[in-house]
Amino acid sequence: MRIRYDTPAFNGFVVAAAFGRNLLSDDSDVRDENIFDASVTYGHTYGDIEVKGGLGYYWEEDDTRNWGGSASALHTPTGLNATLAVGGQDTDGGGGSFVYGKLGLLRDFVAWGATAAAVDYYSGDDIFLDSDAGITSSSSDSLGVSLVQNIDRANTELWLTYRTFDYSDNTASYETGQAIFGGARFKF
Repeated sequence: MRIRYDTPAFNGFVVAAAFGRNLLSDDSDVRDENIFDASVTYGHTYGDIEVKGGLGYYWEEDDTRNWGGSASALHTPTGLNATLAVGGQDTDGGGGSFVYGKLGLLRDFVAWGATAAAVDYYSGDDIFLDSDAGITSSSSDSLGVSLVQNIDRANTELWLTYRTFDYSDNTASYETGQAIFGGARFKF
């Protein structure tokens, strides 16, 4: 349950702020904690380049704090695009941070819809910590390659992704995971 206010756009900027509580939790202490968040977003076109970005901050009364920001750009004539995101967290168990980057291409290779291809990379430090389990440091990485094909007449997107996952912490060693995901999204 929360209440939120978004300002009108001013020169491409919008500021939002919210206050609430997690009333659906089974834990009465969690239900009584106040939750606050705020963000600023920006969007503008500079000639042939569309730019969008945002920065947000989240705070729970139990001293959990998260922040994150991202920026994306699209060169409309070529379809080249890029995204960079960073973020962090501070909880009772410690803090962590991540960085994410994506390079992509969006083109009309076939008449029935645009094709999007991208490669992305994620790296996180101390995102997962559990002092009860003795995990005081962790590292996570992921590399992905994605393809999305739009079918305009059917309001459908077909997508396929290959991704690797690597995780380690101070208590154990894990093998690198790999996954292939695919699917379709129908829009009504």
